[in-house]
Amino acid sequence: MKTRKQIQEELTALYDEFFRKMNIDPQSGLWKDAPENAPVRFASMPYIGDDYAEAPVKILFAAYDLGNDELSGSDRFQTFEERHDAVVSDPYRPHIAGTYVTTLCLLKDQYADEWNRILANETKSNIAVIKDSPDGVLEHVAMTNRWKFVTVNRTERQGGNDRVYRNKQAEVELFYKEIDILNPDIVWFQGTKGAYEYAETLKTQGRKVYVANHPSNHFGCEINGEKIDCRTPKYVQSVPLL
Repeated sequence: MKTRKQIQEELTALYDEFFRKMNIDPQSGLWKDAPENAPVRFASMPYIGDDYAEAPVKILFAAYDLGNDELSGSDRFQTFEERHDAVVSDPYRPHIAGTYVTTLCLLKDQYADEWNRILANETKSNIAVIKDSPDGVLEHVAMTNRWKFVTVNRTERQGGNDRVYRNKQAEVELFYKEIDILNPDIVWFQGTKGAYEYAETLKTQGRKVYVANHPSNHFGCEINGEKIDCRTPKYVQSVPLL
């Protein structure tokens, strides 16, 4: 079994090669081939929970883009440690709260009492229901972004302007290799765009795959004829295994 340190070392080597292939500055993360009027940078190393390497069930959340140049002005991208702290330090955001509730759902055998409490409040927002939840839940999981670049100095997370490939072949290959290194049992896509392109391949690898709307999606969705708010536990438990 690989340790967290070994996983990070393998991912670092993978990204170093990606930087060379894509002509990305290894310090700032700036993509040197970007148009002058539209600079972008590699946004962040993935999130890896402290207990992910030893988790009996390994869960990887595959989100959209980071959406925010979180180290704007510092001329560098987030390290593993900084990404970890950015996720766990403020769980009361729609994305992270939804990730938290989804983790409890997937690990409901381990967190049976807590999940039953969540279900009793299934139509409340994910942010509201986790306020009495235990610490450390997100330490069991990993999270990465399918689109790796962020517009320099971007502050507004909403919108899909960074959900584009600069070199689709290289970026798709990177994503698959990242999954090989993290070796999750479950891959939960947060956002449907492009997710089904990966789903069948991941299933042939023996992984369980879920494709869900993004947990900050405020438009809601329809499942079996019922309109459900994507920001609630009721939506999370309704997402089917592919």
